Amino acid sequence: MKFSRISLALIFAIAGNCSAYAADKDKKKKKDKTLTELLANKIETKGLLNFYQDKKTGKTLMLLNESQLNSPILYFAHTVNGITDAGHFKGAYRETKIIEFRRHFDRIDIISKTPIHKFDQNSPISKAQDANISEAVLASIKIEKEEKGQFALKIDKLFLSEALHKVSPWARVDDKKSKKTI
Repeated sequence: MKFSRISLALIFAIAGNCSAYAADKDKKKKKDKTLTELLANKIETKGLLNFYQDKKTGKTLMLLNESQLNSPILYFAHTVNGITDAGHFKGAYRETKIIEFRRHFDRIDIISKTPIHKFDQNSPISKAQDANISEAVLASIKIEKEEKGQFALKIDKLFLSEALHKVSPWARVDDKKSKKTI
């Protein structure tokens, strides 16, 4: 009886291990798609940044070239249509900033640059031009596929969040019912 229980447990352990191995193999097959296969059957929107939207799910990929990394881009937000009482009216320009895409290991970081400081390069004080100036990391996005100097990034969460531009109103300090975040 002991022998059969032990052998039965051993069979289940081996069978479970094999199915986990097969699942890992399937995951590897899915991840081994080429960039062209990944972008196939998607609606392409070309511009400064190229976007590819899935026709069925609506999920969007952004394609970055290696040449677009570490170079400043002017980012601005404007209102297409909105409610004037909320401060959103048609055509209103909201926020402008300079952003940069930087690679950090297996991620692409979106950095907000500080453009208001200018130093005379001949002055000795220019040696401290980077002192006390920090650049904000607005978002960090995992690279889905990298091939031939191009990076595919899933950006749905980025655009659904307020990482690039805050749309919702700020909480009032004297409001007791507002959510307090630390």
